Amino acid sequence: MTLCLCLFETAHGQSPISTNVVEVPAGIRDRIAEILPKAEPANALRRIRGVVESGDAKPVAERYFERLDNGLWGTTLVITVRGAIIRRALTLQGMIPLATVTEIAREFDASSVVPLGKNFFSYSVTRDLKANGSTNITALSGELAQLVAPASGTKFSFEHAWEAQSVVTTSGLFGGTRVSNVSLGLKQACAVENERDASTLHANFRGKFLPVSCEGKLSNGSTRIDQYAFVVDGGMYILLSTTTDGRLEKYTISDVEYVK
Repeated sequence: MTLCLCLFETAHGQSPISTNVVEVPAGIRDRIAEILPKAEPANALRRIRGVVESGDAKPVAERYFERLDNGLWGTTLVITVRGAIIRRALTLQGMIPLATVTEIAREFDASSVVPLGKNFFSYSVTRDLKANGSTNITALSGELAQLVAPASGTKFSFEHAWEAQSVVTTSGLFGGTRVSNVSLGLKQACAVENERDASTLHANFRGKFLPVSCEGKLSNGSTRIDQYAFVVDGGMYILLSTTTDGRLEKYTISDVEYVK
């Protein structure tokens, strides 16, 4: 199984950012092939609109979903705020990213204070920030069969690791380009609650969903709690919130569309 992030076209019509072929390690390839559901989902999601709340910021966001021929899910997150953030991911059931590419193009205000004699004068300038990045999975283990098909009242755990690279370019006199690389891992234990009507997430949702809570630690020592809704008829996880070292990022759904 060769996984290429450029194989799926997103529903919003954006062209792929990267044409790099992502070679998933053989052990991960084989394990994924064993556990992937063979049947098409009864109700395949196309798009979810919502708002991402991170601190005081509440940018509008959209998520797009596409089930690929190999049974994996292509997901795209688009956030528009003074520009755009576009993140495309090849995922296992929408939960575990196997590879991602991200592009950021936005403006930001850079404030400065200049001393002049005994006085201080403040000013700000608008600068451009452009960035792109990618992540590749390097390890994946755990109770993956339970993750792919969760059941009410059960628990499962998993662990995965990845390598990430980012390239950030800023404009202006002190602008420039910075490249950084980092390797991280995440180990989580998840608990699955009883089924609920999916319409409680949004009126347009169909069928049932399972609330799933995952808690664990990143390899850098940070704690992380994720809250998901596993949409039963859709066969995938929708991330509702992430809390990292007490900092909450919440996704509030405002609209839902299905493929058919």
